[in-house]
Amino acid sequence: MSSHATTTNFFVDELEKLRKLHPSVSIIYADYYGAATEIFVSPYQFGIEDPLVACCGVEGPYGVSITTKCGHGEYKMCDNPQKYASWDGLHPTETSYKAIADGLLRGSYTQPPIATTKNSCSKLTKFVSSAEYKVLYDM
Repeated sequence: MSSHATTTNFFVDELEKLRKLHPSVSIIYADYYGAATEIFVSPYQFGIEDPLVACCGVEGPYGVSITTKCGHGEYKMCDNPQKYASWDGLHPTETSYKAIADGLLRGSYTQPPIATTKNSCSKLTKFVSSAEYKVLYDM
């Protein structure tokens, strides 16, 4: 078992104890790391061509440099940021954030799943595009 899985199991067990102590409270474990890792395990599932290459950066295998940062000096921009997981070698792209959010909101990276939690937003499982996420903020 990986150290991540061991840590996750520990937190889930501890949260279960808290749930028993506070039955009227919804306590949800969110595995952000697991959801983010999915991008690197199955990049094509999210439309990402190479999850290790930065969209904005420099020449080279990953587009990242210690001396040249995106927006400063001699940098280059990709043509289609939606096909990249990393914006600048440090920050995720919108595509990555959407994949992580989907994994947390609709996937298996929360315990219990958010969509099945009492009093969760019933529209959550109906979201299909990022345009529909705006509706949630307008409520």
